Amino acid sequence: MSPCRSAVAHTVTANGPDPFVSVATLCSLTPMLVSSPEAGRVRSLSGVARKLMLALAALLTVLSIAPAAQAAAASKKAPKLLSKSKIVAPSTSKVLTGTLSGKKKCAVKFPAANKSVSITVTGPLSAKKPKTKKLKVKKGSRTSTCTWATKSYLDGKYRFAIKAKVKASGRYWNVSIKRALTVKNKQPVAGLNPKAMANAGDGPGLGVGNTRYVGRLESSWDNWINTSGLVESGWMRQHMWGAVAHTGFFDSKLIWAPPTIVYKDLYAVYANDSATLAAHPDWVLKDAAGNRMAIPWGCANGSCPQFAGDIGNPAFRAEWIAQARLELAKGYKGLWIDDANMEMRISDQFGVEKAPIDPRTGATMTFASWRKYIAEFLEQIRRELPQAQLVANVLWFGGTSIGRDADQFIQRAYTAVDRLNLERGFNDDGLTGGATARDIWSVEAFMSFIDRMHDRGIPVTLDSIAGDRGKPAWEYNLAGYYLVDRGEDAIGELSLPPGEWWSGWDLRLGGPKADRLRRSDGVYTREFQSGSVFLNPPRGAAKKITLPKPMKRIDGSVVTSVTLASPGAAVLLPV
Repeated sequence: MSPCRSAVAHTVTANGPDPFVSVATLCSLTPMLVSSPEAGRVRSLSGVARKLMLALAALLTVLSIAPAAQAAAASKKAPKLLSKSKIVAPSTSKVLTGTLSGKKKCAVKFPAANKSVSITVTGPLSAKKPKTKKLKVKKGSRTSTCTWATKSYLDGKYRFAIKAKVKASGRYWNVSIKRALTVKNKQPVAGLNPKAMANAGDGPGLGVGNTRYVGRLESSWDNWINTSGLVESGWMRQHMWGAVAHTGFFDSKLIWAPPTIVYKDLYAVYANDSATLAAHPDWVLKDAAGNRMAIPWGCANGSCPQFAGDIGNPAFRAEWIAQARLELAKGYKGLWIDDANMEMRISDQFGVEKAPIDPRTGATMTFASWRKYIAEFLEQIRRELPQAQLVANVLWFGGTSIGRDADQFIQRAYTAVDRLNLERGFNDDGLTGGATARDIWSVEAFMSFIDRMHDRGIPVTLDSIAGDRGKPAWEYNLAGYYLVDRGEDAIGELSLPPGEWWSGWDLRLGGPKADRLRRSDGVYTREFQSGSVFLNPPRGAAKKITLPKPMKRIDGSVVTSVTLASPGAAVLLPV
């Protein structure tokens, strides 16, 4: 097999009885890159010299790892490669599973005729002190070894970059080769509480029947995160499917956090950003008297913390995207875009909503123009940041006065992003229990909106704000999630205290037996391979559900019937 297909095997050790760790190895199958400031001269070398040069460079891709002492305990699916002193990836990327422990060495072999070799390893090397290891090699050496303790390593992607100067045809040439691998545990890393992680597994995947939790890491989490170590990091990565955080504070935590996207408001110009306000006064929308308009949130005593930016201004949009690009470069997976409102949300400094003057027409901004500007801006963000995951926090009833999401601009806006965040989820106090087409604020209307988004390929996150209602409200939102989910939706809880958890968010109900249905008593239900869901919508009477056989509630209690408040829900498991 060609050395160009070699791969590094990197290990994580879990201390404790019968540790079992899987090592997933992803090998780049692209040809090795040979680069030089005088690359043009390489092409002019004789055929023999060129072959020699490439052969020498190819040697750099041979990466070996010491044999595993516990290879005999490996999974039955583990290739026998783990028992060898060198691990060479198969012709296609493949997961290598097995048990490796202690300290391991990686070795890079290269020709003796060299001036220097450097190996850079980057990735989530340590939760407490993230760092990059650089290893220098003395001139004339043939092998470089890099050794590190594996017990504190985290799941994640690692990158190896090898650079060297090798001699061919009487001169030295720069050679650069890059390889990537992924580490993933089947058991928690050392120090995690097995009981706390028993229901978490490797974290939820896509598919109906899995609960995918996205954490909103607001400022209330700051102290908890600042004092966190490996235990807390592993806890977050096991429980949370993803996270939303703020740049600045969270930048240094990305290396050990679950996949994280960064918060960014779509049209806020912050009142304390005096530099922007002085340099670009035209970026803030104004009323007919020239007074600055605001986003109606947090206003008090004639002052609001966020002015309303002019989303139709090309310069404002360009700067917004430029700043987003800088934030993404820090390692965030995408953008959580707040206030992507298809209802016009503009106010005076007292929070009283009113329409601003449209700088492009000189007249009062129309609702149609507002929707058009929002759609165009989101489409521009998608064009200019094509690799970023875009999550738009929207008002699900946006466009109420013109037919909601039947509007062309709303459809354009929503299809420009990857996911919609529905703040408050099923715990929105404005939802009613009606099921007729005339009740446009009902739970039925809310679920129908989500169905239409799914039909367009847009998943949603049901981002609840349960406040002090706690577990009953969490279960209600979870039941709603299971009623609508088609395999890509997610759930969240903004009021979750730092470091706390509810076992309901770890549930796996298996595949659905059928779509949701509404019973004659108005209760919504859906059956799964390993559970049942019931939801009684708000503003009605309590309902008693008699079960065909005993089932278990999330708290572990066994029941033969459940009485659902209005609103109320039950997620039930087999006994």
